[in-house]
Amino acid sequence: MKVRVKKITIFGLLFICSLYALCFSLGQYWDHFWPYFLSDYHHLLNTYQYAWIDQNLGAPIGYLSQHYFVALVSLISYLPIKSELLEALVYSVALFTISFFCYKNLNKDKKANHWLLLSLSVFVVLNPAIFYKLMAGHLYYLIALSISMAFYFILFQKKSEPAKAVMLGLLFGLALIQIQFAVFNTVLLAIYLVFDQQKYKKKLLQVFWTIVIAFFVNLPWLANYLTGVSSVGSASVVAAGAAFTSSARANLLNIITMAFSQATVIEFVYQKWELIFFGLFSVLVFVYLGLYLFKYRKGHRIDNIVLAQAIALLIYIFLGTGVFAHWHLPVVSVLYPMLREVGHLAPLIIIFEVFLLGRLIYLLPPSRGFLIVLYAYLFCFIIINAFNFINYLPRINYDTTRNSLSPYKSFYGSIKGSSRVATYPFWNQYSLNSSPIRQGKDSRAISNNGFDNLTNFSGIEYLSNYTAGGQAINNTWQYRLEKTLDITELENMGVKYLIDLSPVFESNFEQYTEAVFYDYDKSIIKTDSNFFEKLKKANPDKLIEIAPHIYQLQNPRDRIYLLNQSAEIVFTKINPTSYQVLLGGVSDKSTLVFNENFHPDWKLFLSDTRKNSLSCNEKIVSGLTTECLDDTFRIKKDYLLQSSQSHQNQNSWTISLSDIQSIYPDLLEKNPDGTYNISLVIYFWPQHYYSMALLVSLVTSMSLLAYLIFYHVKSWKQFKEKL
Repeated sequence: MKVRVKKITIFGLLFICSLYALCFSLGQYWDHFWPYFLSDYHHLLNTYQYAWIDQNLGAPIGYLSQHYFVALVSLISYLPIKSELLEALVYSVALFTISFFCYKNLNKDKKANHWLLLSLSVFVVLNPAIFYKLMAGHLYYLIALSISMAFYFILFQKKSEPAKAVMLGLLFGLALIQIQFAVFNTVLLAIYLVFDQQKYKKKLLQVFWTIVIAFFVNLPWLANYLTGVSSVGSASVVAAGAAFTSSARANLLNIITMAFSQATVIEFVYQKWELIFFGLFSVLVFVYLGLYLFKYRKGHRIDNIVLAQAIALLIYIFLGTGVFAHWHLPVVSVLYPMLREVGHLAPLIIIFEVFLLGRLIYLLPPSRGFLIVLYAYLFCFIIINAFNFINYLPRINYDTTRNSLSPYKSFYGSIKGSSRVATYPFWNQYSLNSSPIRQGKDSRAISNNGFDNLTNFSGIEYLSNYTAGGQAINNTWQYRLEKTLDITELENMGVKYLIDLSPVFESNFEQYTEAVFYDYDKSIIKTDSNFFEKLKKANPDKLIEIAPHIYQLQNPRDRIYLLNQSAEIVFTKINPTSYQVLLGGVSDKSTLVFNENFHPDWKLFLSDTRKNSLSCNEKIVSGLTTECLDDTFRIKKDYLLQSSQSHQNQNSWTISLSDIQSIYPDLLEKNPDGTYNISLVIYFWPQHYYSMALLVSLVTSMSLLAYLIFYHVKSWKQFKEKL
């Protein structure tokens, strides 16, 4: 009882300390994806409801697998809580869960050394790999890691009832909040099949139902792949393009010393002597493993758990080296880029080193002197890392940042319809002007770098500034705009507003990218306080400042327009996957152009969504308005035109008036001048399947969760009856 109270106290203190520390240490950096204004979070949930994302000129939704987490946080966002406090709470819960389940995985016997296990459980959340994840803002990763620790704990439990398969399936599915864990946890399933002592048939059934349940949990984002809308190959290309060039590989020495790849910036924060000191732990694990294998080399069966953990560790190390990244094998070339970087394997490598050492110490108890040295080492390790966490994790003043962003937020809230926005500075890797940049040993900016998380969560359509460090930028619209100061390309992309965020953000892209990639001209990528003065001078009467730091382009191309026709057009955006369109004064064939990235699954349907025909006919005199469109639409599926690709990678359709007259003459409105009005709907057809997938996933997940609650309530009642 005393041991249990001590454990609860230690874990409670760990949670409180991590929550307190993170409240003051969460800033703006590389992949940090969290809103400054928590009320903006529900915009992200709206995005996840559709099979098409309309940012960056549009694309089918890819492996965005955070549906349930986004839904949960969206609900919480309506509470009166500050954004940074909720984020710190999520981080703390994730770290606490990792530590707790590491302890549970280590504690396989009542005779175990609990204080040693507790020390190792703190070790797994206070190390360079976790420092990197916090520094990089990899919140989804830490959530996935915490879920995976629970998954691993349940996986090797001796129970084999259906409830175990349900729990494993839900955990496996939810862990895909970070897609790389599809690979990491599949490794654990394979090891389970080989080394668990249950009958093979039972294990196969467990794995089968685990995968099936995980599949249904993730059915929404998988729907686009199953229907051919997206491809794994294209996702792999995107993932590879988003990775830093220095992140894909690491040598064994860097893995042993816990420095991993350069992209983790661990070696730019930690001193060399610290990394050498950390390397002693990896050496200890493998030396202890060698001693164990030497002792049991004859006549003894090697412990299954040791074998399983050692093989898992070696697989993760092998994946971390990236030595096979360039092997010319289809599976490798398609799937490996989705792992993206060695840093994703770093925490797993350290955790399985801890698991292996804990198991070896239990099987091969060390001397008292060795334990004293080990305790001293763990204490120093934890103190060194705690010092670096406190001194190098980013800190910003959220209240100050919110105040500086409030005018922009108000403007974003006033934008209606389908107006696109572009923001400056370009190239991301931002720092906040209100917070000093902390630098590493090579003067690299290692903190307060990241995304524009105001625009990202605004719910408006925007052109992303994201470009991975260390990659060429000369084929981007930002580069061309900086070089030429010509806004014609922005106009053609339908950008209506250009937002100057330089009073708040500054780009540090040059810190992560060689000068050759920007033609040795730092002025192209560094934030220029005179950029908009130059832009206005180069584009007189085409760019007007309508509010401080907010500029409006006067001639943006419409989202939907006609080529070579004098007919009028009005349209309404219903959602990212559907638009209502009314053509007025059509007399012949018309070419309709939809200014989003081309995709063959954009379909054009004839619609009968007209209001009173007289009122619409009257509008033709002074110009059509959206009052001629109804709030709902009823499409005629037998009148369907598939999108063809226009010369600017847009979608286009050729509409034949005579064809419509022969099929649905009653849906045409004839005007006094002999022309016609035509009502149409542009619809992204895969949304039909995506909506069904969302419903199936939700029903499946809720049903299985209800089953688990019922099962555990029933088990608890049976347990009480036995007492």
